[in-house]
Amino acid sequence: MNHPPVSLQIEITTGTRTVLLDQTQQMLPLTEVLRHIGLPLNTRCGQRGKCDGCLIDLLRGKLIHLVDGEIINAGNPLLSVRACEYRVTDPQNSPPELRICVPARSLLAYEPQVLKDYRISVPFSIFPLWQQIPVQRQEPDEHSATADGAAHYLKQSLGLRSTPIVTPAALQQWKQNRGVSKVWAVLQYQPSGWSITAFEQEPVRQPLGAAIDIGTTTVVALLVDLSTGQVLAQAANFNGQINLADDVVTRISLCGQDPTMIARMHEAVCEDTIVPLLRETLEIARVPADTSLQAVAVAGNTTMQHLFAGADPSGLGTVPFTPKFLEYLHLNGPRVFTVAKNGSAPAQAVHLLPSPAAYVGADLAAGILASGLIYDDGPSLLIDIGTNGEIIFKKQDLLLGCATAAGPAFEGAGLACGMRAGDGAIAYVHLKTDPLQIQTRRIGENGYAAGLCGSAYVDFLAEARRTGLIDTMGRFDLQAVPDAQAHIIAWRPRRSSVEDRAMVLAYGQAKRPIVVAEADIAVLLSSKAAIAAGIMILMKRAEVTPAQIKRVYLAGGFGTYMIAANAIACGLLPGFTPEQIVPVGNTSLAGAYLSLVDASAMDEIRRLARCVQTLELNLDPEFETTYIDQLALPEVRPT
Repeated sequence: MNHPPVSLQIEITTGTRTVLLDQTQQMLPLTEVLRHIGLPLNTRCGQRGKCDGCLIDLLRGKLIHLVDGEIINAGNPLLSVRACEYRVTDPQNSPPELRICVPARSLLAYEPQVLKDYRISVPFSIFPLWQQIPVQRQEPDEHSATADGAAHYLKQSLGLRSTPIVTPAALQQWKQNRGVSKVWAVLQYQPSGWSITAFEQEPVRQPLGAAIDIGTTTVVALLVDLSTGQVLAQAANFNGQINLADDVVTRISLCGQDPTMIARMHEAVCEDTIVPLLRETLEIARVPADTSLQAVAVAGNTTMQHLFAGADPSGLGTVPFTPKFLEYLHLNGPRVFTVAKNGSAPAQAVHLLPSPAAYVGADLAAGILASGLIYDDGPSLLIDIGTNGEIIFKKQDLLLGCATAAGPAFEGAGLACGMRAGDGAIAYVHLKTDPLQIQTRRIGENGYAAGLCGSAYVDFLAEARRTGLIDTMGRFDLQAVPDAQAHIIAWRPRRSSVEDRAMVLAYGQAKRPIVVAEADIAVLLSSKAAIAAGIMILMKRAEVTPAQIKRVYLAGGFGTYMIAANAIACGLLPGFTPEQIVPVGNTSLAGAYLSLVDASAMDEIRRLARCVQTLELNLDPEFETTYIDQLALPEVRPT
């Protein structure tokens, strides 16, 4: 039987589009329908219904669930569903018209705010991982042993700890250049020391390198002139792995279940993410696209390091959390970037920074140095709040580290109106009482409010607790703030028959309410409790109190943009004061840059990675009790 076409009206921030769906299109998931018409959604879990990247609002008509056949109807309150889970219903039994709203945050083209800002709080010199040094040849008919003499000369003139090793290829070039009076020795940093990898007749006019921070969600790249240390360009984008799995644990699990996923994850971050970013930086710097980078320094958490190197990360998913490697790795660039897409040349050498432990990664090792924590006698903390809250404690020569699974709530995942920071995201919330006033501020000036990002949720928890709107367990207390009732609506989570209470903070596209539901608050409290418990356990093992901590260095975008006083008030940073908090930006990127341009920084990061003593919180007998204690919001202090 031929089905009549279905009219699909699609509301997006720039207007409304109408398309007619034929019989074949009617059987496809809405994600595929939208992709075919040029509106791809953010299916970061691989269309497995595990994330909220492809949420759409059903404004008119009906949809049918692809698995169980449940039919849902548009109504009040507004119904939000995952587009990957639904298709159009049989037009013979329902009106052949469908109207949906696609929020900006669900579009793959949506650009999040990526933290490119970094600061370096330690002195450094320009002595890069790749360099070229002129060498005078004394006689045109020297024997091959003179290459060793050149190596000894470089050791003396550069102040190296040991004589560089002359590779066979360099030795062959030395022999071939017997009639040349001056050559350029190419020095490369290696795990065991320096190597001379070539004797060239002409120098590279502008040797280039790159520093890369591989985050679970985003990747940032800097293009650097190795001869001067100057940053020529920078670029950032989503980590392509989010189209396969949203978080670290899922990526590890997928690789354990299906070994072919290792190669897919590797390609997603290398070929689909980093190579285009390098091309973008070359274009910004007006450098030919086929230019080859001499060296690339990479920092990321241990799982990201494994997937970048094409190594199996499945050992990180189960106790005792056994990685394939933790140490610094020197990799062959063309082998890492196996497919140079769109004419982008791969790097010649890749330097993978070391990780202290399975869940305390190279990003934290880089941050210990770049933030200046290493020169802080302490007691001080370095905290990177993300899907995994990674924490380093330092007091004199003692370095303790731990990681706690906070989940992606502070990136907006799994929350009714959560989203990553970017245009349209509400990033600031302030509540006034008598009467109740809700003040919000969003990123960007144009369009509608699209949702709430992590800093707004921290603000809400602190403000709602301060005003008495929520109690210590995160439940709405409407007796304390009676006029809040006008802002409370019944909220039904997707595919749930149980209604939840939610507070409307703003209205977005198609008058869609932007809310914080009680179920959201429960998830947020669990995340903040995990981070707070990790901090408390680490300080207890070091026998210090929050008041004794000199500085709390906050790394990453979340730590940079949130209001410290509110993070303290909601218990995310328990017991501290705003004066103790020091935002330090993207320390992972800063450490990668440092190690690229100053080989002594790489030496120091390698040393630091070996010095960190890690605590396994899952084995700590007090962690569970501390976590439960931290689930509650702090009592409101009298003013």
